[in-house]
Amino acid sequence: MDEMKIRGFTTPEDFSGTDSEKIQQAVNTAIEKDIRKVVISGKYTLKETVILPPYIHLVLTGAEITSNGDFPAFMNENITKDKFYHCFSFEEDMFYLEGGKIKGDISFYNAYRVVIDNMEIEGSLDFEFSNEVRLTNLKIEGKNGVNIKRGSNNFICDNVKITAENNGFTIDTADTKRDYVVGKSADIHDLIIKNSNIKATCGFSLEAGEKTNLFNIVIEDNSVAGTSLELSKREGELAPSHYRDITAVGFKPSDKNGIKLFSDTKHCLIG
Repeated sequence: MDEMKIRGFTTPEDFSGTDSEKIQQAVNTAIEKDIRKVVISGKYTLKETVILPPYIHLVLTGAEITSNGDFPAFMNENITKDKFYHCFSFEEDMFYLEGGKIKGDISFYNAYRVVIDNMEIEGSLDFEFSNEVRLTNLKIEGKNGVNIKRGSNNFICDNVKITAENNGFTIDTADTKRDYVVGKSADIHDLIIKNSNIKATCGFSLEAGEKTNLFNIVIEDNSVAGTSLELSKREGELAPSHYRDITAVGFKPSDKNGIKLFSDTKHCLIG
């Protein structure tokens, strides 16, 4: 009988090597044995990024994982692959991270169905060409909080506490150093961000581009210490259709002067 399969999860304690190698082996073995669940307890220091394959459930039971360098603590496999995989057909599905504390960034690219819940993060969350994402009950501290980049859509963010030097939520369609995902639009749309508490220079920074749009976005009942919202600061004046069907209301404290619009909008309620 396979002890790990009977137990229903793997753990880094099942393996030897550096902390990074232990966690990576636990993840890889969980996939190989079709267990797909990793439970981590205790403190671990990473010397390299842990790569997450699709269909993985990572549970930190009081664990603390620290990135010991200028690299993400966790990222999905697609970030590491060549251009052949950077298309809609190779979108990676189902990631569930919960509990504990991570000191380092977490990045997802060309990913589908991502859940991050009940976790403390000293770093940032980055999403590019990712969709069907749920962020709940998080505490984030770092230079930036949540970065929703080009091609990302269908997010629900609820009860996210952010302390950031720059932006709490950055919603930006700008090109990055990563490849364009063939078959996906660079527009950002269908976001719900509510009941969150943000201490940052800017709570929400929204940026479309000359060829990209932001639409169907609801930002509601969030507390912001700092500028509540800036729209189109980098791109400046764009056609109103680039920012459409956006609702951003219920900021606490209510400060209309804390909302800065540098472009016209269409079918929006802001303030």
